[in-house]
Amino acid sequence: MTNLYGYNKEYNAINDVSPFGISAGGVVYRKVDQDFEFLLLGRTEETGITYHLPKGTLHVDETLESCAIREIAEEAGVEVELKAYIGARAEEYQQDENLYRKTLHYYVAEFLSEAESMDNEHDFKEWCSFEDAIAKLSPSIKQENEFIVRANQYLHNQLNG
Repeated sequence: MTNLYGYNKEYNAINDVSPFGISAGGVVYRKVDQDFEFLLLGRTEETGITYHLPKGTLHVDETLESCAIREIAEEAGVEVELKAYIGARAEEYQQDENLYRKTLHYYVAEFLSEAESMDNEHDFKEWCSFEDAIAKLSPSIKQENEFIVRANQYLHNQLNG
């Protein structure tokens, strides 16, 4: 199957192939004592370490849910079970003279086990408390810290509900 633009692999965000990209991923958590830890991916760049949530491009033949599970496994090297959809955000940015537009969908994802390995998009993964995860994601223009907040609210509502 191909998409409207004739591209038959992924819904990427490069404007000369497909003007609107679609990505899915998640906030991976594990319960520790009476609280939760969240999995962040780190990348060492010239300006320092940047942190991210695992996510990636939707393939034409998959659902958002299967994309989120696949991308989390590939990028973070962990197996998860999706618990809840916690929203999306749209972004638009210039890179290499191309205009990128994409919608990123996020899920709360319960950690089940380590997988074989993570891909090479990130240098390391790190389990963080809620406060540390917020602090490490806050400098990002991608506003992924908002999804840590939503996941934490969902998890605490499940415990108290």
